[in-house]
Amino acid sequence: MKAIRQQDREFMELAIQEMEKSPGTTKVGAVLAINDQVIATGFKSKTSHAERAAIEQAKNAGFKLKQAVLYTTLEPCVELKSTQTRTCCSDLILAEGIRKVFIGHSDPNPRVLRKGWRQLCDEDIELRDFPEDLRRMIEERNPFARFFSLSVGPQGGMTVDVREPETITIQFSEIDLRTMEIRWSWSGKNQAFAYKSSNTDVALAREATDFSQIDDPGIFRFSNQARASIGEIVVFRHPEAYLLAKVLESQAGEAYGDKHYLVRFKYQIRIRESAI
Repeated sequence: MKAIRQQDREFMELAIQEMEKSPGTTKVGAVLAINDQVIATGFKSKTSHAERAAIEQAKNAGFKLKQAVLYTTLEPCVELKSTQTRTCCSDLILAEGIRKVFIGHSDPNPRVLRKGWRQLCDEDIELRDFPEDLRRMIEERNPFARFFSLSVGPQGGMTVDVREPETITIQFSEIDLRTMEIRWSWSGKNQAFAYKSSNTDVALAREATDFSQIDDPGIFRFSNQARASIGEIVVFRHPEAYLLAKVLESQAGEAYGDKHYLVRFKYQIRIRESAI
C-alpha cells in the first residue's frame, strides 16, 4: 500500500467539505485536480451527483480531463436500470478519460456496493482509498453511510447486503432509544436466513403472511436461525421486544441467476408486556 501524499490528503479533506454542503441525508462531495491544482468541485444536489457536478464545472471551464485526478467521498454510481436517461458516474468517469480516482467510502446500497469500484477497476483505472481516519469522518458526517445498517422503528423497511452475514441495528422508536440487533444472510433462490445475534433469537412464523395475523409472537419455536421464503415472516425475540420481519425480496448472487446478494424486508416492533 503506497503512502498517501499530503497534497492528496488535502484534496480528500476538501471533498469532505464539499460533501457537507449536500442537502438531505445522502451527502457526497467531489474534487477534480490537474497537476496538484484544483480545477473543479461538486456536491450531490437534487439535480446532480457530486462527480457529475465537478466534471461539468471543469468542462465548462475548458479543461480536458485525461490528466485529472478525481477525489470522491462515495463510490461512483453504476447503471441500475436500462431505462436510465442519464449516464451513471462510473461511465461518465470512463468517458472523460479520468485515469485515477480516490474513493472515500463504498456505497452501502446493496445494488451498488463495490460495483462502481469493479467497473472502474476492470478498465484499469488507478483506484486509491481515503485513509482510515477520513473514512471514519465520512461515516460520522454522512447519514447515508449508515442508512443500510441502522433503522428507527416502530415500523419500517430496509434493504441489506447479505453476501456476508449482515448485522443491523434497529432502534425501537424515535423516542425509545433502546435497540436490538438482527442478522440476515442469503440462503438460496428467493430465500433468506435470519440469524440470532448477541441479544436476539429468531423463529419462522409459519403460515403467517401478514403481521396482523400474529397475535402473540412468542408462540413460535425460537432457535439460532430461521429460513424464510419471499412473503414469509420471521420473528426476532429480544428481552424487551419482538421484531416481526416480512421478506419482500431475496437475491443470492449470480449462481442463482440474481444480480445481487440482498434481502429486502419490512418490519414491525412490538414491545413485550414484561418490558412496558
